[in-house]
Amino acid sequence: QRAGRQADRSLAHRAVELCLISQSMVMSMFTAWISFEFVLQLVHWGQWKESGAMLVHHVSALTAWVLYMQGGYAHALSLIGCICEYTNPFMNIRYFLLELQLKESKAYMANGLAFLLAWLVIRIGFAPGVGGYMVWLQWAQISALPLWRSGLLLFFFGVGCCLNCMWGYKLLRGALKILFAGEHPKEGKES
Repeated sequence: QRAGRQADRSLAHRAVELCLISQSMVMSMFTAWISFEFVLQLVHWGQWKESGAMLVHHVSALTAWVLYMQGGYAHALSLIGCICEYTNPFMNIRYFLLELQLKESKAYMANGLAFLLAWLVIRIGFAPGVGGYMVWLQWAQISALPLWRSGLLLFFFGVGCCLNCMWGYKLLRGALKILFAGEHPKEGKES
């Protein structure tokens, strides 16, 4: 019976180890991706209309993730940040459709609506609500962190939520212009 309990503990310990290894891999890949995007942004500075907001996004994400990995906290919140990136394929498809001069196509319209829907569901509905719930659930651990770490965690979470709401508003406004006014917002200008 004692050997059975030790085997159960060993299996549980191994499951936790695998989960932590998986989380570390995801966090490392995400940090590498954000770093790559950040370098691209710096190389092509000024070519995107939202360079300043994107700089805030990349610097805050990189700083937050490095702190979380180094400090060993906020894993659930970090994974919610990863889920937000599920909207990126729609943004990339939009870019390619624009480069192929297919802005008036049904594919562009369908992708735009899918992008808007994904953004609203994931970045506006899911991330702030579930992220806020994670902060609430883990408040005892967060408040036990040094004040500067817990303050930065809340600050970076707030920055992410604000940027997502700002960009979501712009996406929604652009979609409404296309759907109801029949106009396509000009690329390179505020939409």
